Amino acid sequence: MLYFDNSATTKISKEALETYNNASDFFYNPSALYGVAGEIKSKIDSARSNIIKQFKCTIGSTFIFTGSATEANNSILRSSITRKDKTYLIGGGEHSSVYEVAKSLLEQGYNIKFIPLTSNGGIDEDKLYQMLDKDVAFVSLIHVSNETGAINNIKKITEKIKAYNKNILVHSDGVQAVGKLNINLASLGVDYYTISAHKINGPKGVGGFFIKDAKKFKAFILGGGQEMALRSGTENIPAILSFECALSKIELKDFFKHKEALLKEIDRKSVV
Repeated sequence: MLYFDNSATTKISKEALETYNNASDFFYNPSALYGVAGEIKSKIDSARSNIIKQFKCTIGSTFIFTGSATEANNSILRSSITRKDKTYLIGGGEHSSVYEVAKSLLEQGYNIKFIPLTSNGGIDEDKLYQMLDKDVAFVSLIHVSNETGAINNIKKITEKIKAYNKNILVHSDGVQAVGKLNINLASLGVDYYTISAHKINGPKGVGGFFIKDAKKFKAFILGGGQEMALRSGTENIPAILSFECALSKIELKDFFKHKEALLKEIDRKSVV
């Protein structure tokens, strides 16, 4: 069988699955005070540090583990869209976990404006820049479209937004970009960036987001104060460590090699 739906999900890799299974023995609560719990907490912190280094974040940035990229996107929008006297710009081709939240907030009276797309499915940059004014506080743009594959030039767009007003927060959903593009978050310049495990041969049920300045983020899920009090809930240790493993195995050259091999296989099988 040929599987064509890797944009929807991917099979967990052997290495990530082994990591998950081995970490299942780490059943202790990382928030507990006994010694072995602290050891588990240090494994989570090490995974976080490695991910931050891999994505070349700016100094002071952090990464928050969540139950999914959907949760991450919801958290970012609900943290950033809080004032009805401000304007919030949302890409017209966003994933539903951004688009549906924006629609809900629009119905609640927030000033949400959707940025038009070009004929190739990417953001209409000229229209976006025309929409910038003194009231804009937040912009959310998908990096790679999950529907069309269109790639937005997040670095260029963020630079222009920040040149207009450095205080505008910029979020990019990078779920479909990770593993396909070389992601350097210091270069992209965004304030928030979302990623997911199950798109890159990791487990389902874990994702996360980068924050450039945690002081600007208002927690969406409250409780026990986990994840630096930015996302409460007992950590899913096997999923987190498996996620880190999957990220560490990404090789862009392999992605393009496998893509070419798949296209050749499709072409071969299509010959009668």
